[in-house]
Amino acid sequence: MEKVVFINRSSKVVKGGRRFNFSALVVVGDKKGRVGVALGKAAEVADAIRRGGELARNKMVAVSLKDATIPHEVYTSYGGAKILLRPASPGTGIIAGKTVRAVLESAGVKDILTKSLGSKNAANVVKATLNGLLNLRTREAIYKSRGLEIKKVETPKAPDLKPRPGAKHRRKRLGQGESSGRGKTAGRGGKGQTARSGSSIRIGFEGGQMPLIRRIPKRGFNNTAFGTYYSAVNIGDLNQFEDGAHVDEAAIRSIGLANGTSHGVKILGTGELSKKLTVSASAFSASAKSKIEAKGGKVEIISRKAAAPAKAE
Repeated sequence: MEKVVFINRSSKVVKGGRRFNFSALVVVGDKKGRVGVALGKAAEVADAIRRGGELARNKMVAVSLKDATIPHEVYTSYGGAKILLRPASPGTGIIAGKTVRAVLESAGVKDILTKSLGSKNAANVVKATLNGLLNLRTREAIYKSRGLEIKKVETPKAPDLKPRPGAKHRRKRLGQGESSGRGKTAGRGGKGQTARSGSSIRIGFEGGQMPLIRRIPKRGFNNTAFGTYYSAVNIGDLNQFEDGAHVDEAAIRSIGLANGTSHGVKILGTGELSKKLTVSASAFSASAKSKIEAKGGKVEIISRKAAAPAKAE
């Protein structure tokens, strides 16, 4: 299945006139859980579509689906585009715009609820939707990654209940108007929003004015103050110390490699170390630890209790 989502024309002013180019955003899928997206460019529209289709077929990836919908809710973004995908019951259909619909139909999704919350740029919306599908994981995949077995739970059998005699009856159709004998509105209320069939007002809706929940100040618990924050230092910056030196947090701060308030220093593996050092810090990345030990140095990890938040000088 191949769908053209968007065709863009660009022009370049040259001596003697303008030179036009076309780019086509193409989505390709097999409707069985594989989908690909690509942008084809050419001097003609047909060539751009053909090239985009070939590139998309080469970039097809597998996504996790559950029957005709997705396993769980997912929220992703790409650039300015933000996409919310939610699973739906059978028969719902694809509730989506044309851009998101092209990706979902190509992947084989039949029942889903979606909402685009950001930019309407077609390329970003398509890539955000594809990222959302790639972030999906089935229950079996999650259990397998954690080394667990799925326990089969028998579905309880519904009791054989019957309604009491006379409890079920056909709905009585109400006529409207003064001659119906039930009043002008026949029990349906006045005109407007509440008079429509299937009318429902969401919780918190106050007729269009600013809701109370958005007018009152926001107070409550925030756990930001309880987090652990490290000052990051790259391994390549430790070459400033002499060979064989003992490097601790105080030495690192003394030469300006770490500033501000933090719970300690974390050594990252960016760069290359050329000296043998004994480094004491609160945390090390795996690559930084291996590079220090490769030069014959030692790694000393300071416990979190010993590494109290350092104050900026």
